[in-house]
Amino acid sequence: IVLRNLAKKRKEQSEYNDVLKETIDLQNELSKADLKASQEGAKAATKAKTLYDISQDQNRSYEERLAVAKEMQRLYPEYLGNIDAEAIVAGKATSAYDSLTDALIRKAKAQAYINKITEIETKRLEAKEAYTSQKAKLEEEQEIARGVMQTSGNASGYIRASKQLEKLDKDYKNLMTSLDTEQAELEKRISGFGLLSDSTG
Repeated sequence: IVLRNLAKKRKEQSEYNDVLKETIDLQNELSKADLKASQEGAKAATKAKTLYDISQDQNRSYEERLAVAKEMQRLYPEYLGNIDAEAIVAGKATSAYDSLTDALIRKAKAQAYINKITEIETKRLEAKEAYTSQKAKLEEEQEIARGVMQTSGNASGYIRASKQLEKLDKDYKNLMTSLDTEQAELEKRISGFGLLSDSTG
C-alpha cells in the first residue's frame, strides 16, 4: 500500500510538474503570437487582393471585371457597398480598397491574439486545478507527518512536506504571473489595432 501510494503521489507530482513546465518564455510566446497574427492578417487580405487585382486587370473582359467588383461589394459591403461596381473597375475605389485591406488585416491579427488569450485562460484553469489538487495532497501529507513528529519526534516528513508546499506555492505564483504578463501584452497588441472600441474593424 505504501509503495502504491508513493507511486500515485509521484504520478500526481509529475502531472503537476508537466503543467509547470509550460511556464512561459514570454518573448518566445509573444513572437509566436505575432507571427501567427501576421500570417492570419495576410491570409485575410489575400482574397480581397485577388479579387481587386482581377477587377483591375485590363487583360480580362469588362463583364468579368464587373462581376468581380459586384462580388467584392457583396463580400465587403461596409467598405465597397456604396461605391458603384463601375467605379471599382475604373480604379476609383483605391482608398476604399486600402481601408478594407487594413481592416481585414487588423481584424485577423486581433482574432489571432484573442485565440492566444483563450489558450492562456485554458492553461490558467488547468494549472489552478492541478495546483489545488496537489496542494490538498501535500497538506494531507503534512498533517500525517505532523502526527508522526508529535508522537515519535521525527520531523523529517513534516519538513519535507512543508518545503514541497512552499515550492508548490512559489511555482504556481510564478506561472500565474507569467500567464498574466503574457495576456496583458497580447491585450496591448489588440488595443493597438483600435478594435476594442471599433466595431467596424
